[in-house]
Amino acid sequence: MEGPIQVPNATNILRPAVSGSTIVWETGGPDNKIFYYDIHNSQEPIQVPDTSPNHDEDVSISGNLIVWTGNDGGTGDTYLYDISLGIPYAPFLEAAADTSLCDGQSTTLALQNVLNNEEAFWYDDMSRTTLLHTGDTYPEPITFADIGTSFWVVKQNTITGCESELVEISITEDTTCPVSLRGTAVLGSMYDPDTNLMDTILKRNNLLPLSQPYNTPPWNYAGDELVNTLPNGVVDWILVELREGSNSEETLQVKAAFLRNDGAIIDVSGEEVITFNTPSLTGEYYIIIRHRNHLDIMSSIPIDPVNITLYNFVDPENIRGGASQLQELAPAVYGLISGDIDGNGIITNNDFNTFINELGGVNEYLQSDCNLDGTITIADFNLYQPNASKIGISQVRY
Repeated sequence: MEGPIQVPNATNILRPAVSGSTIVWETGGPDNKIFYYDIHNSQEPIQVPDTSPNHDEDVSISGNLIVWTGNDGGTGDTYLYDISLGIPYAPFLEAAADTSLCDGQSTTLALQNVLNNEEAFWYDDMSRTTLLHTGDTYPEPITFADIGTSFWVVKQNTITGCESELVEISITEDTTCPVSLRGTAVLGSMYDPDTNLMDTILKRNNLLPLSQPYNTPPWNYAGDELVNTLPNGVVDWILVELREGSNSEETLQVKAAFLRNDGAIIDVSGEEVITFNTPSLTGEYYIIIRHRNHLDIMSSIPIDPVNITLYNFVDPENIRGGASQLQELAPAVYGLISGDIDGNGIITNNDFNTFINELGGVNEYLQSDCNLDGTITIADFNLYQPNASKIGISQVRY
């Protein structure tokens, strides 16, 4: 037998008779037996002189117990009794832990260990002013919008009227939620003002790697981002960096992602959101966007990703250093500055030297490929040369 079988059966009536410290249980039917269970563990019977004594036998046992009476066929009733007094014990309601939610999450509130002949009542306050629901499970999903509310729950024995203690279930905000970012950015060398899109020639020519390419200097990023199939509209890989809001020099987490041709920063799954699993972090953050041959940028202020629907990295007002850290591509459209071929945050002769070393490369994924067409030609030099001597802010330089 695995536990009390909670099948109502009106023929099995449990009647306690108290005689000193010994209880004599009388049951209806010669085949009925009695089993005793601790109220906190209803799976294993408590060992008594006779584990399953027949009716009319003395049992010396005390305390608050679940008492099951039934026949050998497996049907019976479950009761909750104070054995030492021989009276029904008030229902036991296990105190439910407070429910914590992150933004976008939902859950269902359900009570455990609700026995037969017990019913749960849900109220809006401890004074039980308004009855919200009757039953084991609250019928409405609990969402982030319910943060700060509480439910007050009590169980009642429907036969005796005895009640459990009133238990509060609070809905709170989880302060260890992952940080999710939605944003848009543009690579200056790839933008077409006629279509308001960036070119995807690397993807069309099957030159984009399936794993993140930032595992070399100066980035030395060891992330394992990998895809089997590239999402639609991918222009290139980028790095998204999370910095401490109170110290823009302190890197908290880095993640490789894709830049889509419409400017959306997308996860390797194709979702338009980048999630940082930072269980020890809360608050506001600086965001850095890095690309392998464009000058990196950082948000102008720390942002709270939870409360920002979309962060626009093509608006100079949103970028530390403003328009000096971007190149104007069209009215009200700015993009990352091309030509930082070695990725160190400063466009110098070192970038030119890398270009010379890779000049003539064809159908390759190379640093000097400023226009991202898979070949290294004078066209890439022409994107580098006007931006020579451009310097990124200190936070993005290596």
